[in-house]
Amino acid sequence: FRRRALLVPIGYLLAAVAGFMLARVDGLRDLATLTFPLGLAGAAITTGPAIMVLLGRRRLRSPDVAERIVGRRLVADPWTPGRVAGVLLACGVTLAVCLVGSASLVQDNLHGGEYDLGFYLGGFALAGAATVVVAVVAAASMTSGTVEQVLDSRRPTASLVALGASQHLVESLVARQLRAAAVPPCVAGAVLGWVATGLIFRLGVEPIGWPVWLTLPAAVIVAGGLAWLAATVVSRVLRGEVSAAASIENLRTP
Repeated sequence: FRRRALLVPIGYLLAAVAGFMLARVDGLRDLATLTFPLGLAGAAITTGPAIMVLLGRRRLRSPDVAERIVGRRLVADPWTPGRVAGVLLACGVTLAVCLVGSASLVQDNLHGGEYDLGFYLGGFALAGAATVVVAVVAAASMTSGTVEQVLDSRRPTASLVALGASQHLVESLVARQLRAAAVPPCVAGAVLGWVATGLIFRLGVEPIGWPVWLTLPAAVIVAGGLAWLAATVVSRVLRGEVSAAASIENLRTP
């Protein structure tokens, strides 16, 4: 992983900052509502490999041997899980934006607003449903990417089993790796999306009421639960491939 790979997400972050600044200029708020979320989403998608490197290095310092193995795998190949992690990070951001937007409309109507909640909440619901579909597609691509990684590491996996590790341990390592690539990025995206839209973007515009504050735990729970469920399903789907990779016959694999 090279540092110059961070230039693309930094560019998207600058676009998001520009959108935030435009929101304070009269007549340009509509443009900001496009630039700000698109910049955040672009930065989220492209920063996935860097997140995998950071998570992997953190696990390498763990006293748990299994965690260090997972960390080594993440650092050795951050691009395969990183692409999915970036998409899930963007999904977390989008879910938070949808929740904050819905709560903002409810809050405004509680204080005398006259928004058509059925129309706007329906739009946010469709956007949230589309985000879930994207997460499912990301989970499917995570399955194919992990299968390739398992097949490429057949000999090390068989060596681990030959040294006394159980097949259950090998399966748990794959499950931990998948959860490490899915849950933290998605939860971080939810927090980032809430801070960006619920706190910073509304700063100086409108007060933050209890409906918006409630969306923070809701976004974290929904995003984290969705990512955990996707990783768990993928890890169970891959049990056959992991079992085949753990075969002692793979010790003869060049």
